[in-house]
Amino acid sequence: MTFRCVLLGLALAAFICGVAFFNDYVLRGTYLTGNYMPISVFGGVLLVVLTINPLVRLMHGKWALGGGELAVIMALGMVACSIPGRGLMHYFTNVLMLPVARGQSDLSWKRTRLLDLVPKQMLAQANAHDVEAFTVQPVDEAGKSVDTPVRIPWHVWKRPLMFWLPLLLSLWLATIALSVVLHGQWAMRERLRYPIAQFADTLLPRADGASSGILRNTGFWISCVGIVLIHLNNYAFKYYPLSMIQIPMGIDLGPVGELIGWHAEGNMAWLMSQPFFPTAVGFAYFLSADLSLSLGLAPYVWALTNTVAFDRGVVLNKGFFAGSLRGAIHCGAYTGLFLSLVYTGRRYLAAVFGRALLPFLPLGRGQPSWSAWAARAFLVFIVCFVLQLTVAGVYWPIAILYAVGALVLYTVISRIVAETGVFFIHSYYFPCEVLLGFLGLTVMDLHSLAILFLVSTLLFIDPREAVMPFMVTGLKLAQLKGVPQGRVGIFGGVALVLAMAVALPVTLGLQYQHGAKTVSDGWTWACVPTFALDGLSRIKSKVDADPALVGGPAPGLERFLNLRPDYPTVIALGAGLAVVLVLTVLRLKLTWWPIHPVLFCMLGTWQSTTLSSSFLLGWLIKVIVTKAGGSKTYQSGRPFMVGLIAGDLLGAILPMIHGAIYYYVTGTSPQPFRIMPS
Repeated sequence: MTFRCVLLGLALAAFICGVAFFNDYVLRGTYLTGNYMPISVFGGVLLVVLTINPLVRLMHGKWALGGGELAVIMALGMVACSIPGRGLMHYFTNVLMLPVARGQSDLSWKRTRLLDLVPKQMLAQANAHDVEAFTVQPVDEAGKSVDTPVRIPWHVWKRPLMFWLPLLLSLWLATIALSVVLHGQWAMRERLRYPIAQFADTLLPRADGASSGILRNTGFWISCVGIVLIHLNNYAFKYYPLSMIQIPMGIDLGPVGELIGWHAEGNMAWLMSQPFFPTAVGFAYFLSADLSLSLGLAPYVWALTNTVAFDRGVVLNKGFFAGSLRGAIHCGAYTGLFLSLVYTGRRYLAAVFGRALLPFLPLGRGQPSWSAWAARAFLVFIVCFVLQLTVAGVYWPIAILYAVGALVLYTVISRIVAETGVFFIHSYYFPCEVLLGFLGLTVMDLHSLAILFLVSTLLFIDPREAVMPFMVTGLKLAQLKGVPQGRVGIFGGVALVLAMAVALPVTLGLQYQHGAKTVSDGWTWACVPTFALDGLSRIKSKVDADPALVGGPAPGLERFLNLRPDYPTVIALGAGLAVVLVLTVLRLKLTWWPIHPVLFCMLGTWQSTTLSSSFLLGWLIKVIVTKAGGSKTYQSGRPFMVGLIAGDLLGAILPMIHGAIYYYVTGTSPQPFRIMPS
């Protein structure tokens, strides 16, 4: 690990956080982050590998970046990708400000005194003028939009930021440390595939800067150039629709669905529109058959389940913070997979955390010393997170249970990314909502719910860019290139803090310059900021109508003696847990078993539906190639599939560059063009 690679990695982190929000909501391009294989990192490094590094090597060989250096740069850049987009900044400031605006006008919120349940420090303490300055784009006397000098009223944001930043960073730094701990088990003992890291390693140069061998493969260039040309053609179609022909990247059977009277019950209508993403097809080719098949079948299994339940009068999906049974099923599936992971790595985890707490205990053979230090850092940061929730007003046992739920969610997502290469994933549940279903309002008081609902909005409303999965991939990439993983974890924490320091003022500046409503979309503006309090409002209305729901106050832990669980929630969670555990046992005992338990962690998500056809196509190609030509033919097809993924990345980043130049020259936003699912 060299000084220049750390410096360049931190510079990349700052650059991503400095331009991502502008690209996403001013230029309206493909998100610079957006998923667990961010265009900004993978596409940018691919450009370096194909253009800059060869030129530098010709001029002065020692100046070219080696594979290990680029691995460190990518790892630090990936950690930063958790901040400026869907991971936080797309809705962070909106969540802090817009509930205040609605509380000033919504009669139901006023009648139930909803905002009184929220600690003052969690929301911006703003008046009507502050809300308007944040929301509306400035205009001149003629009513025309103008760009004004950026003036951020920090007095409005100081108090909530002092609450939120330490809370979020404590949990995220804890997950970085946990990533380092789990790396020893997943990468070194279980030897997981890490498809995303393996793809990057295939393209990165050798230690001396010499190009990777795959760049001299004809199959790689055929698929890469072909996909790039398709994307550039479709981008040109945006500007010249009368003279260009758009090449479809999927199958649209909507007219057929209307002809046969297809209905939307059971979430089946999506079958009529099937997009194909070359990146997902490429990754499916590299996975084991049971994994790619399970990822492809997940939405079909959910559609069948949902249809059967719907026909029997059971509604599985009720929306966010509304007691959705789908969320309980997801939580059960995640919990089952988490328990299987703990059981598999029980000896390793016991040795590491034992050494962390009692330094005189020995580590197991081959276990690096930095794993114990990472475990100590994890314990410190997770305790800080729990203490901050407790100080805010959450009953301390509930704060501990919530922290455990958060770690379960992040760990399972990280495992799915590491094992399957699914770069676009979502968990459709909130730990606090499941806790409410298990404990009832006699244990989960409204004040604690208000806090945890808001915290969950920022942490879990769209965890497709969480810190931990990025760090897991970065650590594996560092290992593949012989870089010390403990140091990568330390500098990953530095990159995270730097990312927050850059992204926050840049995001607020753009919102005050253009108007927060303008630089957003329907999801981040009209939906996310009020999900938590709308859910709380429904619960409070029930309590106001029937005070017996909360029972009488009980001191200390006696509160847990008055449990009033919601039995449908308990049954749904138990079903998800049981199915995943059974599938895990079957997969371990029967070598021919065709279904991976990850299927039930992907049920009912929009991300799973979007990628399912691509994974099935990749699975089918792999089966045909293997059956027809054997393992040798399969291996010869790998460069072609790597080219598909590389072409997708280049086909996304080149229009981004053109869009930025177009905006700089004309002063107007380019045509929206997005390749990756977003």
